[in-house]
Amino acid sequence: MESDPSVFSTPGELNAAREKAAAHPWAHDTLEGLLAHRPTKTTRGIPDDAWRWALAGAIAGRRDVMQRAADALCAQRDLVAACGRSTLLIGWGLCPYMGAFELVRHLLPAHEQQRILSMLQAAAAALWANNRKDSNWQNTHNMVLLGYGLLTGEKTWVARAVEDEQRGLLRHLRACIRREGLWWEGTPGYHLNVLLHLQVTTELLRRAGQDLYRDPELGPVIKSNYDVLLRAMTPDLTVFGKNDDGPFES
Repeated sequence: MESDPSVFSTPGELNAAREKAAAHPWAHDTLEGLLAHRPTKTTRGIPDDAWRWALAGAIAGRRDVMQRAADALCAQRDLVAACGRSTLLIGWGLCPYMGAFELVRHLLPAHEQQRILSMLQAAAAALWANNRKDSNWQNTHNMVLLGYGLLTGEKTWVARAVEDEQRGLLRHLRACIRREGLWWEGTPGYHLNVLLHLQVTTELLRRAGQDLYRDPELGPVIKSNYDVLLRAMTPDLTVFGKNDDGPFES
């Protein structure tokens, strides 16, 4: 494969997944399921089909599957409009889209690469224009802005996502996670949304050389964000919802 990812995945991670798929039936079956993934039917949002195919194709060495991912990327004509201009939906869909782009970019003609980069720039601008301050939405925005900045090499976006004093990642870690580890908005669903996207954000930074897991101040804060859900689970691994959440399983 000609891709050499470094932001949303790395050659080492892909090789480790390849070895697991060869050694463990569960990993093999997971990979086969991704290779056989069928297009998602949706009228709103950005499907993660391209990410599933790009990742599976890169692991399995299947250029045909990676080309399927490239075609799915090109099928998107306006990322912001696809999400009904909801910055939360943009946030949910854009990192898988960018991760797929990083893996299959070499399969795209130059004009399609530039068109996709222009769409990503417009989406990043839409997220930045919607300042959600200390909300779980902003946590999602920061994940995408960081990924976009790292993917394009535009350091301004990285600084905004991480260091902005009103809404950046560092502010959130210091001000928005309560002492016991729960996100300040106080519902399991919002907390899980934050946790899933905080995991992506910290992994993006780790690959870029900033390992917050090992930070003496912020590492324990991140760990507490994981631990609090474990303490809230019932014996069947259910976490009960609150407000606009429904019960969900870990």
